[in-house]
Amino acid sequence: MPVRPVLAPVVVLAPLSLACTELEDAPVDGPWGGNEGGVLAEEVLTGTPEADFSERALLIAYGDLRFEPDGPVVLRGDDEPWPQELVVVDPGERVGVLVEAHSVQLLLYLDRIDLQPTTWGYAWAGPRPGSGQEGGLHLPPGVQVFPVASEAGGTWAEVDSGLLGTVELWLDDAAVDEVYLAQEEDEGWEPLDHESLVRLRGEVELLDAPSGHSLGTTRLLEGYGSEDASWVDAEVTGETRRGYVPVRLLDPLTSRGPARTAEVHAWVHEEDVVTEWSFGRSGGSSWGCGGCMGGWSSPAWVPAGTRVFDAEGGEVVGETTRRRAVGLPRDSRAWPALEVSTGWGELTVHVQPEDVEVREDLWWDRDDADAWDSGDEDTGDWID
Repeated sequence: MPVRPVLAPVVVLAPLSLACTELEDAPVDGPWGGNEGGVLAEEVLTGTPEADFSERALLIAYGDLRFEPDGPVVLRGDDEPWPQELVVVDPGERVGVLVEAHSVQLLLYLDRIDLQPTTWGYAWAGPRPGSGQEGGLHLPPGVQVFPVASEAGGTWAEVDSGLLGTVELWLDDAAVDEVYLAQEEDEGWEPLDHESLVRLRGEVELLDAPSGHSLGTTRLLEGYGSEDASWVDAEVTGETRRGYVPVRLLDPLTSRGPARTAEVHAWVHEEDVVTEWSFGRSGGSSWGCGGCMGGWSSPAWVPAGTRVFDAEGGEVVGETTRRRAVGLPRDSRAWPALEVSTGWGELTVHVQPEDVEVREDLWWDRDDADAWDSGDEDTGDWID
């Protein structure tokens, strides 16, 4: 079992119904919970055990029940409850837990087979053996894992991902146990950075490295109005490499029992990444980072704080709150337009040509009606 630091987050113990059948002539020898190798009930049931003990376990089957780790079976059940979180006071070969039933809290010992394998602490899960991959799922304590096969130093296990469905990943042996660290509601993941936010449109394959191994393919989430407008939010975390963009996503896991969220680090092809401004417009637009570190790298953009107008040469009606991509009109003297999705529908506003910043490898002469040129006459890549 892994070495466990002493931590004690607070988790409230919920009442548990004991769906068991009493065994005939089941002897109970010695003081309650006081045999060698166990703990004394009177020592753990005083004060606030939920705060004094930092480990938890998920009960998934009513199996053999004991008062002592090596004592006789006093009850045996045959039911499978909804996974229930219990306070662990003795994480031995048989696990000592606190169980509350009918206003009575008991120290009981359970077989590990009746407990759900989980991540003991924060753990990295990836699509290939070993550590050091750039992409994978960062799992918090208490995530339910379903072992499939063992490999030297690790375990292949299934994880129920809300983002990817059921995925098979590799975890280090020390990461998996039937006991885990108590977890408060906040797993500690930072929200996605709005300034670096992009959207993955459609079913997008997530990789653990550029051109690397697959973590899985994102499920379609309902978007605005139609299936082809479905997306998943992601945060850009670095520079594009060989046509792949590094992203971070938050993944609500779907196993029964206490809710958990994973942090996903992955690489996606730049053609699968779209900017927020393209939604609600026909066709959409691909996005390639090229070293922007959280900004847009479309052909042109306006910085945060840029004034927007109701029409070319019209009245100021607002300003941009972050860097926004803009389309370059064929006539460079025209005012570029921004499409803004609102609850009322699509709204078109304009920015002044002098506020537009253009990618360095493009040329756009504001005094030339031929607009901009990428140096490739065959592209015809206008963004109107």
